[in-house]
Amino acid sequence: MFPSSTVNLLLLLLVQIILIVSNKDRVVLVDAGFHVERASFTVSLPSKLKGKYDMAIANFGVPLYGATLVGSFRYPKSEDQDGCSEFPSNAFDTNRSYGANILLLNRGKCPFTTKAYFAQRAGAEAVIIVDNIAEDLITMDAADDAESQQYVQNISVPVALITTSVGKLFEGELSQGNAVIATLNWTDVLPHPDSRVEYEIWSELTDSCGAKCDAHVGFLKDWAPIASQLENKNFTQFTPHYLTWSCPEGYENSDVCLSECINYGRYCIPDPDDDLYAGYSGSDVVISNLRALCAFKAANDTDMPTAWWKYIIEFQDSCSMDSGNFNQVSCAESCLKKAGLDTNIWTKCIGDIDEDEENAMMEEQIVAQSPPEDSERSSVRLLPTIVINNVQYRGRIARGEVLKAICAGFSNDQKPEMCADQGLINDKCGQGSEGYNVCLADPNKSGETICSTTAAFPYYECACPKGLHSEFSDALNKWSCVETASTQTARSGKTSTVLASVFFSLLIIVIFAFVLYRWKMKKVMDQEIRGILSQYMPLDDEEEDDDEAIPTSRRNASSNNNNNNNNALARFDSNDDDFENNGVHRNREFDNL
Repeated sequence: MFPSSTVNLLLLLLVQIILIVSNKDRVVLVDAGFHVERASFTVSLPSKLKGKYDMAIANFGVPLYGATLVGSFRYPKSEDQDGCSEFPSNAFDTNRSYGANILLLNRGKCPFTTKAYFAQRAGAEAVIIVDNIAEDLITMDAADDAESQQYVQNISVPVALITTSVGKLFEGELSQGNAVIATLNWTDVLPHPDSRVEYEIWSELTDSCGAKCDAHVGFLKDWAPIASQLENKNFTQFTPHYLTWSCPEGYENSDVCLSECINYGRYCIPDPDDDLYAGYSGSDVVISNLRALCAFKAANDTDMPTAWWKYIIEFQDSCSMDSGNFNQVSCAESCLKKAGLDTNIWTKCIGDIDEDEENAMMEEQIVAQSPPEDSERSSVRLLPTIVINNVQYRGRIARGEVLKAICAGFSNDQKPEMCADQGLINDKCGQGSEGYNVCLADPNKSGETICSTTAAFPYYECACPKGLHSEFSDALNKWSCVETASTQTARSGKTSTVLASVFFSLLIIVIFAFVLYRWKMKKVMDQEIRGILSQYMPLDDEEEDDDEAIPTSRRNASSNNNNNNNNALARFDSNDDDFENNGVHRNREFDNL
């Protein structure tokens, strides 16, 4: 705990404000334990500027880990030097005879991501931003708003920052029309101490932070099969981590700490929806993170390290915040069982979150995220963050880019086979990758929204969805996706089948209704005939009752008539034809009654 409770509460609130507010020009606040990840570049021309210079790798873009890039610096005309809008066609020289186009831009007036995006669209193959403040190198980061995150997904070139003093050297030379030739170098950024690469992924299980969360969830799903393959062949050792904070001493029972912390204020996370009294709480996120960490422990304790990926993907699919199951222990247990992990190890690892006691897994997170000042590790302050061989990865977090960085962590003679697979390394169709985003945006409005990988640069092409093919339309004067003949035939056949099914169903219903109608009519007619006959053929009991009430003279006449009726009934029962032939005669006898 901290010695000054008031100061630390203010610091906690400040951290939450920093996490909530999206700054348009966002940098990472540096503390004593945070290391700015650096690469270098060497200037070969002009001779007076020859030498090696440092640059800070941005937390977006695509650093060329393990590689170099030779090219010439370009500097736009004065009105375009901020790079805050689309560059005109003549904004800077793109003479390829000097190698790659490395564009220098001034910091300020718009976000870093906006500058990098417009520079890339104008033909830059690397972007270097010159700081406008006299300070040491800092790490540039992207804001969390939707526009910035959209730019992040589409920036596919390296981005770095240099100090004001270094930038002035090159800007002065370039303003005079002189060439500056340099080699950007990322070969020594990642160390490779042995035959196995160790890497970590720092994140949170919250999925309600918009585009940034969606991109990270997509990355984990894309990365899971690669991670499992690397782990199964013992090429890598992976560890998940989750950031956590502590509640200042003396405020453990405050509304903020009760809502956002577990274990009596020891482990906290800011409220995901900024409302302490509604929705999910910070403590819900901490608990979900702890469950994931304990699932990882259960996987390793049972020698099933890749089972953790099954758990986390199942959790994202079944227990997301939108599903309403995020804080339900039953949902997490179901994911654990589907991954084949031991629930007893998991439950014991989680412990009692309401007790005033330490949790071993959460204590490990605190140590890892804030190592001692003399440690070679850097403090973790950004989410998500990937650490490879104790060095924080900088750049876009997508499957191809992260795999390339991990491959750079091996020595050349120890790289796994997949590191030589250019189709896999340059996979541009994974969710959030360049090809995926370009095709989904359909810039040509052709309907070709499906990304398909290719073996040659740029390693992807946009194609029509299944059942459609690309065809040029003279009327529209462009290519567009139309149905194939087989699809039309299949749809036509399907339509015919549906119509035939409907027709036969109606026919069966009509036939059934007709049969039912005939049966009911027959039943009604039978009842009417029986009713008519019962009027002229009373039952024996009724006859005896009537005899007592009828006078003797009439009873004799009735007796004679009954005899005639009985004779007629006998003739009816014995011969239907007699009934029909003598019907008129019997009717006359009845009329005489």
